[in-house]
Amino acid sequence: MSRIDTAKAPQPDVAALLHAGSMHGSRFTSTRWESLVSALPTTVHQLWRRRAGEVPEGFLDDYVTLQWLVWNGGTLELTETGRNVLHLLESAEGENADTASAQAS
Repeated sequence: MSRIDTAKAPQPDVAALLHAGSMHGSRFTSTRWESLVSALPTTVHQLWRRRAGEVPEGFLDDYVTLQWLVWNGGTLELTETGRNVLHLLESAEGENADTASAQAS
């Protein structure tokens, strides 16, 4: 049985995610898509803290449309797709912090 070296696994491409908005046709402008992507981590945090009123208007509906969030028993939850997008963003954020730290040394 071979072992998979996760250090060599392909890294997620945030730029590709930002350009994926075109898949959804005219539903989202590129500016709206970028806003939705960049706001997802904050939105998830606000939902976790039960502060949905602080999420910009229309974002929750758009996340449901994208199938990044789903209603479950009166609460919004991340879908598998939403978790993957969030993980992608968090991975990129961690890589940016590592790069900045290395450059400061």
